[in-house]
Amino acid sequence: MDFQVMRIPLIDRFSGLYQFALFLGHWIIVSHSLLRVTHDTVRKEEGGVDGEVLTALIAAAAAVSGGAVTGWFTLAAAKRQAHAAVNAAQRQADAAWASGRRQADAAWEAGRQQASAAWEAGQVQAAAQLDVARQTLREQALAAQRNARRTAYVTFLGRIDAAHKARKDWQKAVGTADGPSRRTDYETALFAVPEALYIVRLEGPESVTTAADALEVTLQPAAPDNAFSTAHAAFLTTARAALAAPL
Repeated sequence: MDFQVMRIPLIDRFSGLYQFALFLGHWIIVSHSLLRVTHDTVRKEEGGVDGEVLTALIAAAAAVSGGAVTGWFTLAAAKRQAHAAVNAAQRQADAAWASGRRQADAAWEAGRQQASAAWEAGQVQAAAQLDVARQTLREQALAAQRNARRTAYVTFLGRIDAAHKARKDWQKAVGTADGPSRRTDYETALFAVPEALYIVRLEGPESVTTAADALEVTLQPAAPDNAFSTAHAAFLTTARAALAAPL
């Protein structure tokens, strides 16, 4: 709500002029009455007018007229003061209303900015937490993949070593009574190698798969004896590099 400054209407000014004219008329009537009384008194009395009486009458007329004029100016001054007081109060009310509205607008804007900042901060925090969760899940997935590869490599190496040992024992027992049983042990151990080799091929990478295939060939009965150690060392090197490399 906006307060408008109250001003003196034009009709009030004409009313003031009317009151002044009314006072002036009264003053004229009173003065005329006093002069008439003075004139009648002079005519009735013989020997002329008493100076003291005439002076008193003039003084009374002056007092009446002065009082009328003074009263009119006093009333006009009182009205101006009242209007000035009302206008001042109106201006103060308008200023107070404008100040209160500015304060309310400033408070609302500050609250809106705080809410917006809190919302943005919440979004940033949520995005950061989501990124952390994604990174954690990715690291966990990579760790699980490395563990799966490590398990596959260890299992394959265990069966390779068992088959290699059974092959050496059989070769040493050829021509003896233990030869047939050693051969059976060797064939059983060799039969278990392909299963572990398939898992290595599934886990990869290709370099490890190639080294594993080369190592498995060295377990065949006709393979050279020194081929195993070379292929075994190559597989270990390749497997360690694959486990250390980023996925």
